[in-house]
Amino acid sequence: MPYPARAVRKTGQSLDKYDRGLFAAGRNARGMAEIGILHGNKESFPQAVLEGLNKVQKGCCRFLCVDALHGQDHNRWGWDTPIIFDLFSGQMPFLKEALHLLAHDRDRVVLNCPKVARLHNRATLRQIADQVGLSTPLSLLLPARAVGSRFPEQGFVNLRFPIAWEEILTSVGSYPHLQALNFDRQPGVTVEDLGTLWRRYNETGTVLQELVASPKSDETYRVYAVGDTRFVCALEPLTHQLMPQERLNPDKEKSLLTAANSILAEVPWSVCSFDLGWTPNGIEYLDANPDPYLEWWVLGERLFSQAVDGAVGLLKAHLKPVKTSTKTPKKKGQG
Repeated sequence: MPYPARAVRKTGQSLDKYDRGLFAAGRNARGMAEIGILHGNKESFPQAVLEGLNKVQKGCCRFLCVDALHGQDHNRWGWDTPIIFDLFSGQMPFLKEALHLLAHDRDRVVLNCPKVARLHNRATLRQIADQVGLSTPLSLLLPARAVGSRFPEQGFVNLRFPIAWEEILTSVGSYPHLQALNFDRQPGVTVEDLGTLWRRYNETGTVLQELVASPKSDETYRVYAVGDTRFVCALEPLTHQLMPQERLNPDKEKSLLTAANSILAEVPWSVCSFDLGWTPNGIEYLDANPDPYLEWWVLGERLFSQAVDGAVGLLKAHLKPVKTSTKTPKKKGQG
């Protein structure tokens, strides 16, 4: 099903006016829609998913506009759809915690749930990839540069000081990558020498970091997973930006999809992507993202349509069947 490019907010148009227009297509009388979408600043993808679902069953889906979460009455203040599709909570702690609570509600289905995502970080995904037979770069978890509260002086008695920086840098080899342990949107940095490592590490504050060795692969790919849909894009090795779409070798594509599916068998994410490297000795796991960009101007029309179809299929499976009347219509002239 093709999904044409969506209009985005024009320069000078107020955000309030734009949001009202975006919500209008998905707003129904409160309580009538079964599926609610939390889309935040996402534009083309949630709009296309909403339109696709409402073609399947008119009025079944709308955008949510929520307020506080009532602990005993989950239907108040906008949380009134039995199915919630989350596309934004990773960028807003309130939504993340609210959906974590709603996921424990037996009458609620939260898809792409942060309850699942919060069980993992970059290090645990790397361990899972290793367990399913993929090669992984060497990585070292580092102590946080700062702590949120002041510890008594004896609180650090178990932490070696100073940290063995030279030994750490030598163990991961040349040009490792310093990045946050959690799945944030901030790009990591390449470490050229000990001075760069110290300088960058001192800027990280309370966020846990890991130092990851350079990948062995020269070819890098991103496998997207949206519901049951999978597709692969080639990445520029240095910047990890999507390269122009070209037809992949079928055997290579099959191997990359198999590797991604082996991870998903252990990590049941509804929407995500995996960065994988191709080496002569097999596939190398590089990174994961539980909140990938799925806008049409990033993916292009063909892959964007596949992503939308995957989300529509995922959500459609949770809709209640529409009851149809069993009464036979009266013929003309009958009483």
